[in-house]
Amino acid sequence: MAIEAEDGRVLVVQLGMTGSMSIDQGRAPSGMQARHRHVLWALEASSPPCDAPPSAAPRPIEGPWTLAFRDPRRFGGLTPYATLHDLRTAWSQLGPDALGIRSRALAANLLRTGRPIKAALLDQSVIAGVGNIYADEALFKSRINPLRPANRLQATEVTRLAGALRTILSKAAAAGGSTLQDYFDALGNPGSAVQLHAVYGRAGQPCVACGLPLSSCLVTARTTTFCAHCQDLST
Repeated sequence: MAIEAEDGRVLVVQLGMTGSMSIDQGRAPSGMQARHRHVLWALEASSPPCDAPPSAAPRPIEGPWTLAFRDPRRFGGLTPYATLHDLRTAWSQLGPDALGIRSRALAANLLRTGRPIKAALLDQSVIAGVGNIYADEALFKSRINPLRPANRLQATEVTRLAGALRTILSKAAAAGGSTLQDYFDALGNPGSAVQLHAVYGRAGQPCVACGLPLSSCLVTARTTTFCAHCQDLST
């Protein structure tokens, strides 16, 4: 998310795995919502342009409002840019958006790397918007072992993977994201996408497809869960 100031400066907010923005009115929040608030902004009503119609006048604000950036696990961050042009230059280095990824674009980027497919999916220059949770879920849905070299996938596998990414990310967004412990949206509500997880966080438990215990390993220092039977490394 990018916040553009009136003077042209831009602040990019990266939520990471557990980051969130919250808007609070009046008294400061308590309990879980009061913890890990790394940055606070005091909000005030702005005056409309002098040529704006009367209907554009801001509504009165009752009491103080605060915008807070929370990030319990500190996977997110804040990055300033001098201008919107600088931001667009930085974003041009990202891969295609995972929410709308098509198989041709995904295949072209995967062909450039022999890293494990799980590592490639986490590289934002290959494809933007895939984190650890949904990389595992998409690979399971497309029946691809996370250790397979990215440039060795067959065309049919890439097609399945692109479709799995679009489907899983869309459903997760509609469910408000995955709240494992401390993720909340801007209104303080947890997401329910964790109920859709087939493999993430379920190492040792039965596979939902074959019933065998799920396996776990580290890929680029990230915990990776998969089914060694359904996601056969030899295929």
